[in-house]
Amino acid sequence: MNMINIICKYQEWLTDNLTIKLISNNKKEQVYSIVTPCMNMDNDFIEIYIKVLNFNRIVITDDKNSISRLTMQGLNDENKILLLKKIVISNDFCMTNDFCIEKEIDYSDKEMLGYYIQKLVSIMLQAESLLLF
Repeated sequence: MNMINIICKYQEWLTDNLTIKLISNNKKEQVYSIVTPCMNMDNDFIEIYIKVLNFNRIVITDDKNSISRLTMQGLNDENKILLLKKIVISNDFCMTNDFCIEKEIDYSDKEMLGYYIQKLVSIMLQAESLLLF
């Protein structure tokens, strides 16, 4: 099988298995939920959010899902939370004071949009690995 065909099949699978839903629409912003085909440690699909702002800007965020999942699982170790912050920063995202992981970008750059969506999914998976040790 040709490698191009394999990549095309993967892209088709990814497209078929993404769920995108408008969850908020007001004058300030539109918010979309994107359920990815990637699964967390509980075999739940990873959900991220895109906030569409004015002037071609969007915010890609976990809407505090990572920290919520970690605290529900009993993570309250300050060293692990510090490690989570390092993971977030090393992936070029920021963590707000209320533990929301996010990145604001110009959405006209398709390559960066895909890159940062993948980065956020990766951060969320890395965050879950903190529960293993």
